[in-house]
Amino acid sequence: MNTEKEDKLYKSYLAGMTSLDEERTLEASSGDARSGEKVWFNFTRSHRKTAAVDLEKNIVSAIIARRGQTRRRIAQYGSIAAIMVLSVTLAVLHPWKPAEMSYEEKVIALGQALELVGTEMTAEADQEIIYEDEILIIYIK
Repeated sequence: MNTEKEDKLYKSYLAGMTSLDEERTLEASSGDARSGEKVWFNFTRSHRKTAAVDLEKNIVSAIIARRGQTRRRIAQYGSIAAIMVLSVTLAVLHPWKPAEMSYEEKVIALGQALELVGTEMTAEADQEIIYEDEILIIYIK
C-alpha cells in the first residue's frame, strides 16, 4: 500500500472514521515501519470479541420481559390508586357514626355497669376522703 494512503488511513482510523474493511486493510498492511501500530493491531486482534449467536433473541426476550414488568407495575400502582380513591370516597360519603342507643338500652347498660362496680362503690363509701379533686380522690381506712 502507498505510504501516503496508509498515513491518511491511519489518521482516519485514529479519528474513528474508518470502516471495518479499511481497518482490516490497515491491519494487514502495518509492517515494521510502524512497530507501535503493529503491536496495537496484534493486541486488538487477540482481544477481539464476537457477538453471541442468539444475541438478537436474547435482546428481544429481555425487552419483552421488561415490558411485562412495566405493565405489571402500572397495574399494581393503578390498583393501589383505585383502592385509595374508593376508601376516601366511602369515608366522605358515609362517615362512621356509632349506633345511637335508646333510653331503655342506656338504662340497662348503666345497670349492668353498676352491678359490676357495685361492691367496690360500697367499700369506697366506708372510707374517709382526705383529698378530692376533679381528677383524683384519696381515701384512708
